[in-house]
This record gives sequence, structure tokens and C-alpha cells, in this order.
Amino acid sequence: MNTITRNVAVVTASVVMLCLSGRQPVDAQGTTAGRTHRGAARVLASIGRMIAPSKVLWRFKTGAPVASSPAVSDGMVYVASLDSIVYALDSKTGQAKWQHKTGGWITASPVVAGGAVYVGTMDAHLYAMDAATGRQTWRFKTDGMIVHAPAVSDGTVFLGSDDHFLYAVNAATGKVKWSFNTGGKVTSSPVVADGLVYVADWDSTLHAVDIRTGAPKWAYHIGNMARSTPTVAGGVVYLGSDNHFLHAVDAKTGKPKWTFRTGNMVRSAPSVSRGVVYVGSDDHFLYALDAATGQVKWKFQAGKPIHSLATVSGAEIYVGSDDHFLYAVDAATGRSKWKVKTGGGVDSFPIVAGGVVYVGSEDHYVYAIR
Repeated sequence: MNTITRNVAVVTASVVMLCLSGRQPVDAQGTTAGRTHRGAARVLASIGRMIAPSKVLWRFKTGAPVASSPAVSDGMVYVASLDSIVYALDSKTGQAKWQHKTGGWITASPVVAGGAVYVGTMDAHLYAMDAATGRQTWRFKTDGMIVHAPAVSDGTVFLGSDDHFLYAVNAATGKVKWSFNTGGKVTSSPVVADGLVYVADWDSTLHAVDIRTGAPKWAYHIGNMARSTPTVAGGVVYLGSDNHFLHAVDAKTGKPKWTFRTGNMVRSAPSVSRGVVYVGSDDHFLYALDAATGQVKWKFQAGKPIHSLATVSGAEIYVGSDDHFLYAVDAATGRSKWKVKTGGGVDSFPIVAGGVVYVGSEDHYVYAIR
């Protein structure tokens, strides 16, 4: 993520209230890829002619850059902005149903579970809101900014804070169940799998803790700070780091399985589908790697760093870049299918629901693209 969202201290944009009249149609652009070969990896550049034009169904203007990713549930799109507001939008029209003003800028993505919306903010609070009305049901205070999305599992909300703690909070009441001191600022969203919670911290460590008690199970030292949220699949934890590596770690033991070096920092969260790991890098490439070995299958080149998660839906991958584009890429070959230009960097993770891609941009807009 670029300096406007990752290095929040230098963000100087003033908070602007919601403008409902900002929702308007825009045109889309699409291109195919040129192809070259570099070693064993196929390199696919995002240039060429349009082959699969897409349509921007609607776009909705918030009051500031949108770094968080949308959440889609029951015909609604929930998204937060650096204007400190959580918005609930009609997924078909983009019309605002409600908005909730929090006390701090929001880069964390909202999570919807059990009829509630949970979101952390830079005012050090986790907010719980009724998904239908936006009414606040409770608020939990930490001692540091919350810049990453929480995880919700079995009635518990897990969240990390800049105060060095991972918290488990009762989803209904907001009461803390346990807390775990990571030793550094929490630099990723927590991920829950098979009775463990995985989270990375500023001190270059990936932690695995017991989901019920918060007791530590193992710690893997990455070698540099990780600002990539881990992904767990097939008994393996995949995590990117600032020292240019993607790490594959045994989920039960914390023992390394393999590492893959890119050309720059890896701040994109990996995604895994059908035995392939997809991950973006600050070197402008999206990589497709064999999940078992880390061998490169192909790589796709954008115009600037890729901090967005690559969302896999069917035979396509959707990924954003700081070059202002949302790309659709063939999952098997890495060929570009189309791209849509926004007015700012796209660090938001694309979310696919009902054949529509929802994504935020630093141009202040949320987009619905088919």
C-alpha cells in the first residue's frame, strides 16, 4: 500500500462528508497482454488491444481515499473510508442505505457476521454496528491504532492493534476474552484456521496462538517486517514480508517449507486456489507459484506496485495496482483479459459476488464492475 494509506502519519487529507450525488457511471477500459519469456517464468505485460470489455455498473463517492476492502452480504456492500465513515450501499444500485461516523480514519476492512458489522479504526477502537441499520451496539477500546481487518469465528472477534496486542472479544458484548502480547505492533489481520489464530507483528514474527486461550503455540521469525496478512491453505501458512520474500510455513509446527524471492517488498496478502499461490509485489508483478514447491508458473506485470490481494473467481483473477487499474487476469495463463482505470491507486482487495467485482480506490470511490 502506498504512503497515503500505509504510512498513515503523513496523510493530511481533511475529512469530507458523504456526497450522495457523487454516484455516477464511468467508462471502462480493457486490454490484452503482450507476452515475453524471462527464464522459466512467463512474463505478461498489461498492454495490447481490448478483448473483454467490462462495464462499471456504478460508483459511489466517499469523502476520502478508500483503502479498505468491501464486504458483501444480503444485497448490501459495506465499505469504510479514510473519512472515518462506514457506508452500507445497495449492491445493485450503489445507493447509500446508511452511514456510521466513527472517531478515526479507517484503513481496516469491515467484516460482516451474525447480522453485525465489525470495523477497527485509527482512534484505537473496534466498532460493532447493526448490519441493517448502522446503529452502534458496542465499542471496544485498545491502546493503539487498529489498521487491519478483524476476523470473526464462533462468536469471537479477533483483532490486532498497534499496542502490541492480539485480542479475542465477545462478538455479542464487546467484552475481552483474552489478549496476547505479540511484542510489536500488529501488522496484519488475524487469520483463524484449525483452532489457531495467526498474526504477524512489527518485530518480524509470525505468531500462532490457541483460539480458546490465547496461549502461544509457535513463532516463526521472518527476517523482516511483514505487512502482508497470512493465508492458510492445505496445512500451510503463506505470508509475504518486506525483505522481498513469500514464506510458506507449516501451519501446525511453524517450520519453514519454502521461500520465494520477488524483486521488492511483498505487502500483498497471498491467495491460494487449486494448488497455486497468487501474490503481488512492489516489483510490479503478480506471481503464480506452485503451492507445494514455490516454483513460478507465470508472472503478470502491472504498471506500479501491487498491494491488493489477488481475488480468484472461477477462471479469472482480479487484482488492483498503484497504477490506478483493476486487472482481470486469466488464472491458468496469466494473460490479461481486461483492465478498468480508476482515478487513484487500487490497494483495496476486490470482492466478487453475483458476478460483480466490488473494489475501492484512492480516488475516493467504490466501484461495482461486471
